[in-house]
Amino acid sequence: MGTKNPGLQLLERKVDELGLRREVEDELARILIEQKIATLRRRRGLTQAALAKRSGVSQSMIAQIESGKLNNLTLKTLARTARALGASLKIDLVPRSPSRGRSRSKAIQEAAREKLERVNHSRLARKSAKLDPKFEQAMAEEGMSGELAEWAEY
Repeated sequence: MGTKNPGLQLLERKVDELGLRREVEDELARILIEQKIATLRRRRGLTQAALAKRSGVSQSMIAQIESGKLNNLTLKTLARTARALGASLKIDLVPRSPSRGRSRSKAIQEAAREKLERVNHSRLARKSAKLDPKFEQAMAEEGMSGELAEWAEY
């Protein structure tokens, strides 16, 4: 097991200090479900409209599920969506333990990274366009670019 990313360590400490561990894990698990639905839909070659028709819901609901904007996803809708995708829905109760396995953490990190890529592309493009090239050059000259390169991608 390699050294943990310093930025990730800081983030995890802050989450724990603020008492937000449960909320963060719940949100990341929700993101993982949304990401799995979108990925499986694309792998099956379905549009959102086609999946909606098979599931018996509206296309806008599928879009909301995939984008994370649907806050009240019911078990019934989730089961219908899974069935329409030719997938099985697995629900599991897992006791919480102080030491989490790395595989779940990696899966959550991957889901979060993919979610951020999907959701923030246009926002990132707008923000990037506003960056000052002189500031970026100064950062590079100060050696900060090397430090930033060590951070994990999200």
